[in-house]
Amino acid sequence: LFNKVDRMLSGRLYIWGYALQAITASRDTILYGATPDHIFTAMNNAAGRKLGMYTHNQFLEIAVGMGVPSLVIFILFLLYTFRSAHVLFRKRSEDVVSLVFAVFFLVLLAANMTEATLLFYRFISSYVFFFLAGWINERSAMSKELLRKKQKQARTARA
Repeated sequence: LFNKVDRMLSGRLYIWGYALQAITASRDTILYGATPDHIFTAMNNAAGRKLGMYTHNQFLEIAVGMGVPSLVIFILFLLYTFRSAHVLFRKRSEDVVSLVFAVFFLVLLAANMTEATLLFYRFISSYVFFFLAGWINERSAMSKELLRKKQKQARTARA
């Protein structure tokens, strides 16, 4: 079963195993990572041979490159963005543009489960990803502010 799954993922399970070894190599790599410039070196050291590749997973890439605390911050950012998207669509379900952006945001995030194109490498997807996150968070904040104003007006009208 492991070999079938690994073949489906193009050998990524082994690569991810090396990434986990690179993260846990020392207390310093857990806390600070190997730095983004030394991800290849950390992967080579974990494998005990020259791999010449990165982690092929955005979450592992962050942990290897910048440490586990940075990964936690990135996950909190994602959770905040998901919460913002939920608030946005609960309040403004007719906002089709934001819905399309949120779906595309999720697609980019899912694609980075087997790739790592969001932070350290300059791909157009990273710019699009953070633009979409900013759009979702800003639209959500605007929706919350509009709701507060409407509630205040309703209270004033009743008084």
